[in-house]
Amino acid sequence: MSTTSAGVSYALGQQKMAPLQIRVVIICWILNTLDGFDLFVIAFAAPVIRNEWGVSPEQLGLLFSSGVAGMTVASFLLAPLADVFGRRNTVLAFLALITAGLFLTAVAPSLNTVIAARFVTGLGIGAILASLNTMVAEYSSEERRNFALSFMHFGFPAGIIIAGLVAVGVIGAYGWRSIFVVAGTASAIMIPIV
Repeated sequence: MSTTSAGVSYALGQQKMAPLQIRVVIICWILNTLDGFDLFVIAFAAPVIRNEWGVSPEQLGLLFSSGVAGMTVASFLLAPLADVFGRRNTVLAFLALITAGLFLTAVAPSLNTVIAARFVTGLGIGAILASLNTMVAEYSSEERRNFALSFMHFGFPAGIIIAGLVAVGVIGAYGWRSIFVVAGTASAIMIPIV
């Protein structure tokens, strides 16, 4: 960290939370909520996919683990790119990757394509999680840092809950592909906001 950026971080930490700082924390919370939604929505679509394509238990296990596998790989190999290209640029790039993975899942012609698309989505999620933590910590005042981090982390389970609530109605009415269109659209909307 340069002397200038260290001074800015120190100044942000010492003052009360300004509107910009609050916006950054809220945007990071929304992204973390979407990450929870995007990762776990497969749990609600899987029973329909299993029935539609006659998926075996082994294939179902691969389907469930593909997103988490992508997260794991990205956490080690891709998340450090934020130190090279900047956190916002990294978040934007991998948010675009998440969006592409979700839309690819929605149009997938086969189970193997769905598994690959879920892996791609997991790559994006794993790559931005570390940046969200760091951004919230850096933009929060010392007085509010612990609360801001707790608030941001609350987003992931909130996204899982929202996924369950939304998936019930959307999948029942429009089929399993529709929930990935909803998730992809929400992620796409966040790109200009970020």
